[in-house]
Amino acid sequence: MPRAPKKTPITRTLAFYKDGFTVDGTGPLRRLDDPANMEFLRDVERGVVPKELDDVSGRPVHVQLEDHRDQDYCPPPEPKYIAFAGEGHRLGSSTHASPPPESQSQPRPSKGHEIDETKPVTSIQIRLHNGTRLVCKFNLSHTVADLRAFIDAATCGPPRAYEIRTTFPSRSLVDLSQTVEQAQLQNSVVVQKFLQGQTIHLSRFAISVP
Repeated sequence: MPRAPKKTPITRTLAFYKDGFTVDGTGPLRRLDDPANMEFLRDVERGVVPKELDDVSGRPVHVQLEDHRDQDYCPPPEPKYIAFAGEGHRLGSSTHASPPPESQSQPRPSKGHEIDETKPVTSIQIRLHNGTRLVCKFNLSHTVADLRAFIDAATCGPPRAYEIRTTFPSRSLVDLSQTVEQAQLQNSVVVQKFLQGQTIHLSRFAISVP
């Protein structure tokens, strides 16, 4: 008899902070002292996948833990929604209101990030690890280090080691002294990618459950 194909495992990520944790990078923060989280935390402490994380299709679940217990939780910036500003029409009307433009999250200004409008300026779209998209203006003389500083300010500091990659062709921006022009980032899209090997697996992580 042919063997049944192995089911592809899924990975769930728990990030622990000073006073709570998140599941798969989504909020709100779940507090460590909340009785509703006690069973979940005890399973984690025993090295057992919490029932809440079980996959309904029966696929195996791998749990990875991120240790940020020396940091306060900082929620990701909320996307700014644009209210509908078109004209209304009766049902059956042949005229349709134009859809509102796609909104982008408004980035928090990075301390020291200043634009010299007298020099060449370009826009760079930044896709954060949590799916948030930011668009920011940079002078061509700004550096990759300035780009990282902007990302850190927009996300309340780096929660873990990451790299910045271009989309096409895909390459890592490792030279922090390289300028936007030298890196050919004019009107480009870059992606924040967490580095592998920075997560702590369940069996090597200890938490204190009240």
